[in-house]
Amino acid sequence: MAQPLDRPAWLCHTIRVVKGENPLFQIQILFNKVGDWENTVYHPMNINNALNIMAYLNKFYSHEHCYRVVQVS
Repeated sequence: MAQPLDRPAWLCHTIRVVKGENPLFQIQILFNKVGDWENTVYHPMNINNALNIMAYLNKFYSHEHCYRVVQVS
């Protein structure tokens, strides 16, 4: 299925959290959109905080860098 062109690809990904678990998520950066993904300075956090921070970072820096949220536990 093709993604709508009016929203960035990171909005189309879903993260499934199993009820009763408390997984932690880390925000990663692809600096200058090349190289390897690296962890940001933010400590692992719950999914809502991670997505809010990633949205903030994308708002100001998506023209230079890429961000993603990955589960760490």
